[in-house]
Amino acid sequence: MVTQLIYISQPTDVFSNDEIGALLNDAREHNSAHQITGFLLFDGQEFIQLIEGPAAKVDALFANIEADNRHKNVQVLIKEDGQDRVFEDWSMAYTFLDDTSAQRFGGSMSDASASAISELISSQTSATLRLISGLFDKVSNPVEALSA
Repeated sequence: MVTQLIYISQPTDVFSNDEIGALLNDAREHNSAHQITGFLLFDGQEFIQLIEGPAAKVDALFANIEADNRHKNVQVLIKEDGQDRVFEDWSMAYTFLDDTSAQRFGGSMSDASASAISELISSQTSATLRLISGLFDKVSNPVEALSA
């Protein structure tokens, strides 16, 4: 059994490519050591992240995420237990969702309220997670390789 948690947040300052790279390197190292997998999307204004793994490890990681002063307005969209990982090969997949990519998916993340995203996700989580995983195959500007 794995816990899957999806949250959205906003950066407190502009993130450079180097800062995103450092964040991803740290996350991938930590996640690999703690049986955590998932993805991070960023559109320059908001983050959306899914983390999945053993419940205690997801909870501990999310407590650190909430305390991180590099972002604000952290909102959990969904947290649930599942039988299988959706992103078992990704210690932390990442892509920058540029305007062209965002338009394919109905606008930027900031155009959607957390409640609308939450409603979408809660309507059928496993199907939604598969849809999100398919997003990585469709974005036009991946910044990092999808698996680490």
